[in-house]
Amino acid sequence: MNGLTTQFGYQPGNYYELRLPGLQMMSVAHVAQYDMDEPRLRVATLNSWKRELATHDVGVFFEATLTHLDLLSHYIQAEHRRRQRDAMQMASDSLEQDIQTLQKQIEKDEQDMLRMLRETKVNELNDFRRYFGVQSQLILENLAQWQKEKCKEVIDDCGWDKPDYIRDASVHSFPGSAVLVREDEPTSVIAYTLSSNEYVQELMQEGQSSNKSGMVTPNVAFLSTPGAQLPVTGKNSQVLDRYCSSIERKYVSPTASTETSSFRAMIIEICKSNVSEERLEDLKNILPWTKKVTEKSSTDEQTKELMATSSVGNKKGHNGSLHIQHKFVHNDVEFTCIVYYANEFEMLRRQCGVHQIMIESLCRCQSWVASGGKSKSRFYKTQDDRFVVKEMMNVWNVSEKDAFLNFAPKYFNHMKKSRQSALAKIFGFFTIEIKKKESSLYLDVLVMEHLFYNQHITKKFDFKGIVERHVGEYQKEQKDITLWDGDWLNEYKTKLLVQNKSLFDDTIANDAEFLSQCNIMDYSLLVGVNEEKREIMIGIVGAYTWYKKIESKGKSTIKRVVTIVPPGEYKTRFCKEILNNYFVPVQGKFDMSVKTLLSDKLTPC
Repeated sequence: MNGLTTQFGYQPGNYYELRLPGLQMMSVAHVAQYDMDEPRLRVATLNSWKRELATHDVGVFFEATLTHLDLLSHYIQAEHRRRQRDAMQMASDSLEQDIQTLQKQIEKDEQDMLRMLRETKVNELNDFRRYFGVQSQLILENLAQWQKEKCKEVIDDCGWDKPDYIRDASVHSFPGSAVLVREDEPTSVIAYTLSSNEYVQELMQEGQSSNKSGMVTPNVAFLSTPGAQLPVTGKNSQVLDRYCSSIERKYVSPTASTETSSFRAMIIEICKSNVSEERLEDLKNILPWTKKVTEKSSTDEQTKELMATSSVGNKKGHNGSLHIQHKFVHNDVEFTCIVYYANEFEMLRRQCGVHQIMIESLCRCQSWVASGGKSKSRFYKTQDDRFVVKEMMNVWNVSEKDAFLNFAPKYFNHMKKSRQSALAKIFGFFTIEIKKKESSLYLDVLVMEHLFYNQHITKKFDFKGIVERHVGEYQKEQKDITLWDGDWLNEYKTKLLVQNKSLFDDTIANDAEFLSQCNIMDYSLLVGVNEEKREIMIGIVGAYTWYKKIESKGKSTIKRVVTIVPPGEYKTRFCKEILNNYFVPVQGKFDMSVKTLLSDKLTPC
C-alpha cells in the first residue's frame, strides 16, 4: 500500500515584529499654523522650567541670603554675651534691628521676584533670567556693603551657588526666548533661533513684498529686562547690556562667477537687538577682533554661500526666501544661525508632531561617536537621546552641504507623497557660527531623528545588500558595535524570525526607488533588535550624500574593492538581497500567508 510520508522539522527561533521609524507624517489638514502666542516648546516643559526658576533659582537664592543673615544675627548675639559693656550693648541692639529690617526687605524682594516670574510669558523666560541676574547681584552687593560697614569682623560671603546663566559667561540668556545658548553645546544656537519671536514673525510674514531696490528696511525690536526702562535711541545712545538686534530684508545678487548667476536670490537676515540699526554697528565696533577688511570678506563668503542655496527649488519667486539668517550678539560673542528651507522644514516638523519637542531637545547636546560608518563627520546627540546631529563635510572635493541643498526639494516632495517611509527623518539643516576674539566655530549640520530613541537595543546591524560584509572578530567584542550583513546572515537570520514583513517591503522599495532617482547611493538599512519588546526597528540612513559616486570611481582607479556602485545598480542589489534573503518571515496579522511570501519573489524596485 502506497502511503504519504510527511516529515516535519523543528528549529527554535524567536518571533520579532518589524517596526518602521516611529515618526511618520500626518495629514496637512491636521497641522496647526504658526501663531505668535503658541508655546515654542511643550507647555509642560516650559511650566517645569518656570517652576524650577521659582524653587531652585529664586527660592534657593533667597534662602541663602536669609541663612546668611541668620548667621550674622547669631554672631552678633554671641558678641552680646562676650562683651557686656553698655556702649557695645547699644551697638549690638542697633545691628539686630538692622538685620531684622534687611530680613523683611529680602522677604519682600522675594515676593516681588516671584510675582514678576508669574507675569513672565513662558516663551520669554530668559527675560526673567536676565532680570533675576541683575537683581540678585544688586541684593548681594548691598548685603556685602552693609556687612563691610557694620559687621566687618565677619569675612564670609553669602554661600549661594549661582545658576550657570549668571555664573558662566559662556551661557547666554538672550531676550524673547526661554532657551539658554551655551557656547560648548552648538545645538542650543539652533534651539534659540527656532524659539525666538523674530524667527516666528518671519515665518508668519513670508510672502510679503520686500524692498526691490536692495535697500535695507529695518524693523527694530526692543527687548529689555522686565521692569527696566527702554533705552532712548539716538546717535549717542549706548548698547544696553551689550545685546544687539534688528530685522531686515535683503536682496543678494549673485556674481557672474557663481554657478547660480541666472538666479536672483533673496536672503532674509534677522539680527537680534534691543537697539536700532545704528547701535548694531556700534556694538560691532566694540568687538575687538572686528576689522573693516575682514567684515567685507566675511560678508562676501556668506553671500556666495547663500546665493546657491536660496535659488534651489525656489517656487516662491522674488517675494519669498527659502532661508532665514539669524544673527545675535552678546558682549564679545557673535552668533549666526542660518535656517535652510525654513518653512518647508517647519511644516515637516509639524506634520511629524516634533516642532516643539525638537527645540526642547536641541537645548542640550553632547558629542557622540557613531559606530558602523566610515564618515569623519562630527556627530552630536541631544541629551534626551531623541535626535542626532551630523556635521556636513567636504569629501572628494564635493560638498555634502551643496548635495543636500539640491536634494532637499525632492525630499520634501517624497515625504508629502509617502504615507509611510523607512527613511530616517531629517528635520532641519542649519549653519552654526560662533565667533569670539580668541576662537571661532563653524558647522553645517543636519538634525535627524534617532531611530532607536527610547528603545533598549541589544544588537545593531548596518545592511547594504553586500553579503560578504563582516565585522572583524576582534571588533565584535567591542561595546556598542554595529554588525554588518554577513554577521546577520551567518549568526542571526534564522534565530530572529519576523512578523508583518509584507507591510514594509513596499515601503523600503518605494524609498529605494526615490533615492535612485535622486542619484543617491551607499545608504544603509539600520536594524536594531529590542529583545524586551520582541521588536526589530529598521530605518534607512545615510541617504543624503552624492560624493559616493566619485568614491566609487576613485576606488576602481586604484584597484581597491569597490563597495559603491551606480545608484540604479545599488538600489537593485539593496532591494533584491535585503527584501528577499535577509529575513525569515512568519505570518503576522497583517501578512499574507507564509507560503505566498516564500513563493512570491519580490521584483527589484
